[in-house]
Amino acid sequence: MGRELFSYKITGLADLQVRLKKLADPSLLGEVERAAVTDAAELMEKKIKSAAPEASQYYKYVPKGFLKDSIDFVVLKVKQHWVAYVGPNPHKNFPARPSRTLTKTGKDRKTPSKKSHDARGPWVPLVGKWMEFGRASTPARPFIRPAFSQSWKNCLQIISDQIKSFVESVTR
Repeated sequence: MGRELFSYKITGLADLQVRLKKLADPSLLGEVERAAVTDAAELMEKKIKSAAPEASQYYKYVPKGFLKDSIDFVVLKVKQHWVAYVGPNPHKNFPARPSRTLTKTGKDRKTPSKKSHDARGPWVPLVGKWMEFGRASTPARPFIRPAFSQSWKNCLQIISDQIKSFVESVTR
């Protein structure tokens, strides 16, 4: 009994190798991943902004719409992956609230002292936390958790679709 030999001719290996190198290029894949995470974070930001309560109803001296306007996102590279943080901007404070200054007789001073103008208002994430979880005197008005639970599947779909389209474009 003799052995039968088969021979195959495979073409396109050079092209396949070039495409696989593109797929494995960390800078190119990182840019696609960053763009996908950014798009998902924009969707999450819109959902949270639409669900944000009006903090001015519950806290004096909080301007109308300030909490909603302060919701933002940042996309950072953590170790090897891109991560989005969405919520109240930690670099913002509410405007300073005017402090009451009393004279020795107990009457309000007409011109507030210079000190009262230097005081900053409460930190925006702190007010966001108060709205989300409540305080002893204020009931919880959750807006971040419900928005997240409603839109996390859409965010994952955005990320997976963009990475899938990148992989398909490279492997064609």
